[in-house]
Amino acid sequence: MGDWNVSLSILAVFMILDIVTGVTKGWVTGKMSSRVGYKGMLRKSMYFVALIVANMLDLLIGGVPVFRTMVAYYLLSIEAISILENLEAMKVPLPQQIKEKFINIKDDSEKK
Repeated sequence: MGDWNVSLSILAVFMILDIVTGVTKGWVTGKMSSRVGYKGMLRKSMYFVALIVANMLDLLIGGVPVFRTMVAYYLLSIEAISILENLEAMKVPLPQQIKEKFINIKDDSEKK
């Protein structure tokens, strides 16, 4: 995966927060599902595959972490959106501006 940097640290924290908020949401809403949790964990493990591939591409172009940074930032946004969705499902009050920004990012991502 290359050198460990701030974006990877933040991604790891966001992944943990997404797991915690997802489990909490399932418990609060009464919709706990081990199958959903299992699929989520598999998806998160594939994040590391994407980061490794991006790092290999960076090595190919001289070691500047361009692709890995792009992938890390993209995955950060996905995790942030998921955390906010989990919080919103549990009726945690969030500023409207934050919700709107991340909804726009999610909509743009889904269109592609």
